[in-house]
Amino acid sequence: MKTVRFKACLRLLAGLSFAIMMLLTGCVAVLAGGAVGGGTYYVYLNGELSQNLDRPVPKIYEAAMATLKELHLPVLEDTHDSLTARIESRFSNGQKIWIKIDSATASTSKIGVRVGLLGDRGKSGTLLGVIDNHLKLSRWDRARVKVLACSRETETVTGHFQAGRV
Repeated sequence: MKTVRFKACLRLLAGLSFAIMMLLTGCVAVLAGGAVGGGTYYVYLNGELSQNLDRPVPKIYEAAMATLKELHLPVLEDTHDSLTARIESRFSNGQKIWIKIDSATASTSKIGVRVGLLGDRGKSGTLLGVIDNHLKLSRWDRARVKVLACSRETETVTGHFQAGRV
């Protein structure tokens, strides 16, 4: 009877130890997110924060490069095509950044960001957030530029009428 209890306790202790080890090393998936509309989910697994996006690889690649430029982070390595992209950078403290983008379908892709050898969820989340903002801004800016272009044409035509040029 005591032997059975002892073995059960050992199994429980081993299971708890394994679970704690997995949590401390970042090997357990953690779901977070839920932006406006509830469509944004991040997965943190093995030190990499990843997200599925409804954009093709080239658009996400452009947003990632704009993010690095905005944050004044150097591009150490850059390989990309229409289906995959791999970017390597580095923070000023020497901590490496890896960004990988893979096509899931023609219009959706998966982006993964890893900071440092063991992964830094906070910095990875910040980078993903800035990339996501660039993707959202790019649509907004295109619409805004069209509106501004139309309003400037209207002002120009109105100015010509007032000056008696037309």
